[in-house]
Amino acid sequence: MKQTLKTTKNILFILLITYLLAYLFVSVFFPEKRISIFGYSFAVVETSSMEPEIKVNDVVCIVRANKDKLNVGDIINFKTYVKTNKGVLAEINVTHYLGYKAEDGFFYKTQSYNRREEGSFDFWYDEKGKRIEEVPTDALIGKVAFYIPYLGHLTKIFQEPLMLMLLAINTLLIILLVVIIKNKKPESVETKQD
Repeated sequence: MKQTLKTTKNILFILLITYLLAYLFVSVFFPEKRISIFGYSFAVVETSSMEPEIKVNDVVCIVRANKDKLNVGDIINFKTYVKTNKGVLAEINVTHYLGYKAEDGFFYKTQSYNRREEGSFDFWYDEKGKRIEEVPTDALIGKVAFYIPYLGHLTKIFQEPLMLMLLAINTLLIILLVVIIKNKKPESVETKQD
């Protein structure tokens, strides 16, 4: 019975590690495929456009969404274009409210937290640099299922080479200490006999 339980634990551990490694591999090499392969994805919020509800450095969990089942007021994640400070177009992922859904289902209009309060819609750019208000439905990545406050701070640690190096050094030191402690032979205690 104990052997079966131990084998089951080992198999579950190996499956979990395999799943996490597969998710990591897809995230690094094919990030746009995470939703289609796994059904969910995570993203760190980079701007304050959804504050106070979702703050900078919160992590959002995005799930695959059927565009016909989305409702006005849902928080969605989508790809669009913005102009940088230098006037260059950049494609980004955005997490905003679904503010309007076209009857024909071909486009959405979105709202940041403040625009939702005002009743106005966001402006974006298409791939040619034309200013638009509509987001095509094929730009939809998914619906936000939940968010985890402040977790983005932790993920930024793993993006810094210096922090990764320090983490690796500390891990190696801990492993080395454990090995030294385990291999240390206990000193024999001699008892005095009268």
